[in-house]
Amino acid sequence: MPGADDCWTDHRLLISRLNFMTQRPPRRTPDNIPHRRFDCDKLRNPQLAQNDGTISLLIEAKRQTRLILENQPTAENKRTHKQAVADCQRGIREVQNTWWQRKAADIQNYADQRDLR
Repeated sequence: MPGADDCWTDHRLLISRLNFMTQRPPRRTPDNIPHRRFDCDKLRNPQLAQNDGTISLLIEAKRQTRLILENQPTAENKRTHKQAVADCQRGIREVQNTWWQRKAADIQNYADQRDLR
């Protein structure tokens, strides 16, 4: 039991600092707000839209190998799936690269003809 000289130590035990952080409740959005129309045609990538058939074949091959890997998880199927993923990525990169090259050639052609739209 502390004496009269050590009284300040008892007060030190009782003093504490609290930091209450209160959060507001999440704001509720009204139900009567009209939904904005979203123009999805602007989101379509033109370089992918022109070569949709090529890309869909690559993606379908990758999906098939993934399904085979999930049904029969063997080392051979894993290698086949990794190869299909690499082929898909390579094919998509080639499609994008050829699209950009054609786009650059078109722009250069317009510049050569002084056709600045």
